[in-house]
Amino acid sequence: MEKTTRMRLRRQGSLNEVLVLVRHPMTAAGSGSEDGGCIEKLSCRCNGAAVAEVYTGANVAENPLFVLAVEELRSGDLLEVCWRDSGGGRGQAALLAD
Repeated sequence: MEKTTRMRLRRQGSLNEVLVLVRHPMTAAGSGSEDGGCIEKLSCRCNGAAVAEVYTGANVAENPLFVLAVEELRSGDLLEVCWRDSGGGRGQAALLAD
């Protein structure tokens, strides 16, 4: 399975939600699979400044959807997410706020 990361911004009034979909197989430790284990950490930055860090464990579902709330987001701001898994795999995505 190809590991990909997609992002979407949803604005509802003053609330800014960043939806992050990570396509990842989430294999359990000791399962004999070489797919990369599970996502351990997901980080979100806005214009280079950290706005969220999520630490996960083995109980995260396959292909998880993370929803992050970001305050004070303006048009043109650059949002970036990156993640790493227990097998050393990494992924990232970026979008410009509209």
